[in-house]
Amino acid sequence: MLLNLLNRALIILLALGGMLLGILLIIVPKPLLQTAQTVLVGLQRSVGEAPALFVLLGMATLGLALLVILVGVWRPPRHTGRVERVSGGQAEVALDSIAQRLEYRLDRLPDVIKVRPAVSAARQGAVNVRLEVETSLDVNVPVKTEEVIVIAREELEERMGLRLNQLRVNIRHAVHRAEPPALNP
Repeated sequence: MLLNLLNRALIILLALGGMLLGILLIIVPKPLLQTAQTVLVGLQRSVGEAPALFVLLGMATLGLALLVILVGVWRPPRHTGRVERVSGGQAEVALDSIAQRLEYRLDRLPDVIKVRPAVSAARQGAVNVRLEVETSLDVNVPVKTEEVIVIAREELEERMGLRLNQLRVNIRHAVHRAEPPALNP
């Protein structure tokens, strides 16, 4: 948005300057060319006297041009996932809302103690999801992982209408705390 405003302002200023230069060339061409010649001769003398100044000026101009190009090319990261099944419009869901919903849904599964979802935007509105799942010690890991994947896919693709690019599940068992030994009097 800011870059568009700066581009428009720059184009308007350049157009106005060009119009003014064109009008001056039509009205008083000879004095204008003599002034330009005087300025160029003065610059030529200055280059001979202080070349380092012009090297610094050239480097500053180059740096500014590169900065403008980088700002024009750089796109801020997306913080939403696009809902695929919407007719007549476009809808997006915030990544933190997706994470909250996954956490709510997966925390209710049996043998799941805690879920920490990390959701990031992928290309073309899809989402990447990494789930850190803490389970009880006696859980069947392949079965629980499959259950978590099925529930997460159902929640994301069917209930939220999102396109899932990647789903990664890391299972971690809860820390087992041994019972303190009983004291026999």
